[in-house]
Amino acid sequence: MSDKSQEILLGVITEPPETDADSLEIDQRFDIAAYESSKRDILDHIKDEDFKYMWPIANKDIINRSIQDQAIFIEQALEKISEIYDFEFSVTRTFSSKYECGLFYEFLQFLEYNNLSLLETIWKSLNVDLQTTNIKTFLEQNGVKIISEIDRVIKLNQYSEMISLFLRTYYKDKMIEWFYNHTIRNKVALIIATKM
Repeated sequence: MSDKSQEILLGVITEPPETDADSLEIDQRFDIAAYESSKRDILDHIKDEDFKYMWPIANKDIINRSIQDQAIFIEQALEKISEIYDFEFSVTRTFSSKYECGLFYEFLQFLEYNNLSLLETIWKSLNVDLQTTNIKTFLEQNGVKIISEIDRVIKLNQYSEMISLFLRTYYKDKMIEWFYNHTIRNKVALIIATKM
């Protein structure tokens, strides 16, 4: 939990001694505090390696809220993604149903950590020894080939529309950087997978 998140949580649930609140009001204030605190934690960890540990804990306070509250979180997350990754969807989206919100959460998980199968497929097709290859140099020299492989994998697999749009429309240099960062994060798993 970040300092800002903890401050939000403590600030909302700490009640001045002269206030006489009933238990329902205290529960509501706690729910709001948990939502705001979790929202802050998630937003603060976008593009952070710890996101995959933060998300399963904090997302419950988001997905159990109303669709309107989830849509507010999603809009804030999209702004953060735009700021950090320099990526925006070309089509404005509304998140007015549980299904639409779920698609965003799937995209967010893919963007941050749930992308190992894509990485495995591409590295296997490139037939590169990740133990001995300078990955950064290889990706810089073979950027067009990597993008072509990503396009091929998109056609073969059923990714959601948001994930497919990200993979198809993200700037080439930024995509190579994203691909590199996630390859490094998953290097051991990828070495094992590509040896099989």
